[in-house]
Formats: sequence, C-alpha cells, structure tokens
Amino acid sequence: MGWIHLVLGVLLLVTGLGLLAGPAPWARLTAPVLASVSVIADFFFLPYQPWWALVGIALGIFVIWALTRR
Repeated sequence: MGWIHLVLGVLLLVTGLGLLAGPAPWARLTAPVLASVSVIADFFFLPYQPWWALVGIALGIFVIWALTRR
C-alpha cells in the first residue's frame, strides 16, 4: 500500500516541477487530476493513519482549489 503513495508522490513532484518551471499546459491539466487521485488514496488510508490521511486530504483539496480558481 505504501507503493501507491510513493508512485503518486513522484508523479506529483514531476507535475509540480512542471508548474514551477513556467506553467506548462500538460502540468496545469495533470495537477488537479493527480491531486484528486491523491485525495481518494488518502481517503482509503483513513482507518490506518487517520491524522496523516486527514492532513493529506486537506492539502489535496487546497491544491485543487488553488489550481482551478482564476
């Protein structure tokens, strides 16, 4: 199960670097999708690590909000 977070983390890191290096069109489309997948994965980890899962869900929702507002 930890592999899920590791793979998502690497994908989110690459996408974040794409956003920081000048908003690449692929990164602006990929980031909210990957953040949504991360929120869903954190939701499934609620019974095992409730505090970290809640922090991950809150951060993911904030990232989605920040990337989709004008």
